[in-house]
Amino acid sequence: MARMIEVIETWERRGLGTQESPVRKIHQLWSKDGKLIHEAEDEFK
Repeated sequence: MARMIEVIETWERRGLGTQESPVRKIHQLWSKDGKLIHEAEDEFK
């Protein structure tokens, strides 16, 4: 079963740019009522 829903998509950067805290891009999907549905991160290279 599948259905189509509307979500809010955001991208942000996190991290300090050090070895201990590399800068990462964060992809998030939010419901229309403000609940976080999904979060994934990738390290910038």
